[in-house]
Amino acid sequence: PAHVARLSLADNAIGTTAAEDLLHAMRSPAARSIDLSGNGIGPSVGAIVARCLRRNTIQWAYLNLDRNALGKDGANPIFWALRRNTSLAELRLAHNGVGPDFGTDRDEVGDHGNALASAIEHNFSLQTLALAGNALSAECGIGVIHALRENPAISDL
Repeated sequence: PAHVARLSLADNAIGTTAAEDLLHAMRSPAARSIDLSGNGIGPSVGAIVARCLRRNTIQWAYLNLDRNALGKDGANPIFWALRRNTSLAELRLAHNGVGPDFGTDRDEVGDHGNALASAIEHNFSLQTLALAGNALSAECGIGVIHALRENPAISDL
């Protein structure tokens, strides 16, 4: 892993494969801030981010994946991993095309509910969450409001 504390490659169209490689390189305990916004990153990156967020040796505090193409399939693994992450303070996933089913009953996994509400309810280190421009439904919004009642940490949504 690299020993870079802050990586900012926003708006460079690096694509999914390069983003996957960069995220693997940023698995160092030194890494704190990653900005890969506007790079044409696809859903497979969500699983890599999720694996990194689950590792207690990775201490990312800021992750910006705005304006990519993660979709619901890329966002869900990230939010499932956030339930146990204790380092990430700001997550930016605006304009990723997650769609109206994200964060709703149609997006639930068995008895576990949906990833978005579960992450908000259980992650007390996350303070900022950006989801603008994702065509989220009213049902998702109501779920977020209910989850926020359980979590006083998020101050910017």
